[in-house]
Order: sequence, then structure tokens, then C-alpha cells
Amino acid sequence: MASLIKLKQYLPYISSKGEGEESFLKANGFSNTRSGLQDASVFLKFKPYSTKIGNIKVDFLGTAGITTPLGDYLVIALEITEYPMLL
Repeated sequence: MASLIKLKQYLPYISSKGEGEESFLKANGFSNTRSGLQDASVFLKFKPYSTKIGNIKVDFLGTAGITTPLGDYLVIALEITEYPMLL
């Protein structure tokens, strides 16, 4: 049974440096560098049933997981209907 259940954890860290003009960055409260933890994620993958039909193997799989933000970054969501060129 232990080989039928797998637990995966993710804790990504990001670091980036931009090339924006210092005067623009200061005037708008921005910075040329950004770093830190992003989201913590834990997922459970399980295989409740596996069978062989002739020489074909059939697996039934299920997954469940949770993700939560850790950093203090700002998330900006776009309504796709407002930007038809993204469709």
C-alpha cells in the first residue's frame, strides 16, 4: 500500500533583478530587485486501483492538494473577458 500513495511538498524561492530607471522606481515605490518565498504546496497522489487488460496496464489515479502564499507579493488578477487578445 505504501507504494500506492505519494506525498509531494514544494517551497519555491525566487530572486530577480530588473533594469528600471532609478527615478521612475523611486517615484512609484518600486524596486529593481525582488526575492523571497512564494507559495507552500503539499499534494497527495494516490493510485487506488490498477489492473492489466491483456498487455495494457490501466491505473486509476487521484490527487488532492493545498497551496497557500507565504510571501508578501501582490497578486493582480485579470478578467480574461476584459482582455480578448489573451483568449
